[in-house]
Amino acid sequence: MAVDLRLAGPAAACWGTCAIALATPLPVTLVLTATWTVAAAAGWFGWRHRRAALAATVLGVCGVAAAAGAVCAIRIGLVESSPVRDLDGKPRVVLQVSGDPRVFAGNGGATLPVRVLAAGGRQLRAVDAVLLTRVTQLPETVPGQRLSVRVRVRPPPPGPANRLVAARLTAVDEPRVVAQAPPWQRWAGHVRFRLRELSARALPPQAAGLFPGLVLGDTGLLDQQLRTDFSAAGLTHLTAVSGDTA
Repeated sequence: MAVDLRLAGPAAACWGTCAIALATPLPVTLVLTATWTVAAAAGWFGWRHRRAALAATVLGVCGVAAAAGAVCAIRIGLVESSPVRDLDGKPRVVLQVSGDPRVFAGNGGATLPVRVLAAGGRQLRAVDAVLLTRVTQLPETVPGQRLSVRVRVRPPPPGPANRLVAARLTAVDEPRVVAQAPPWQRWAGHVRFRLRELSARALPPQAAGLFPGLVLGDTGLLDQQLRTDFSAAGLTHLTAVSGDTA
């Protein structure tokens, strides 16, 4: 059976460009994107005039890579220029929940992916951030829900994984819900909550945390040791159906 590899080149160029963008300074990404754009233009010119297969391949590969580089550059630029990074003291911020909380079993803490919408009563351009709080203070959250909380602002941990995160926000009071999630998000949250509840009734603790991840990608209750074991075995993708892979 013949193997169709026509998408292999564009896919590799896209992933490679994104990896380089997340691991290098923004000017490197801009130069790389410009290079891909010039190469794509050359491929387009060659294909228009000669209809050559090689020119079409160059156009496809370089065009996809240029688009990926442009998106990465825009996202990184928005994060690096965000005023969230310059907030002092303990401002009150309005956050939109963008993912599921991750609970740390040892210290009772949790991290919640969010988007910062406002700070100190001033609207901001929305950027991604991470909220650190106590599990006992965190309300039942659903993506799309809006929270108000007073925070300390710190830079995110270094590394490519946090390149698109503007800040790490530590809650200094209890987050409170100021706007509910859209109806479809609330319905999805109810389905996930019921699956967690039924899993906890029917399965032992580790399996009860793993089953929602295998079915829905909901890894909020996944045991930390089991999470580490899955990562070491290269099986994290099994719990990434539609959710967190951290």
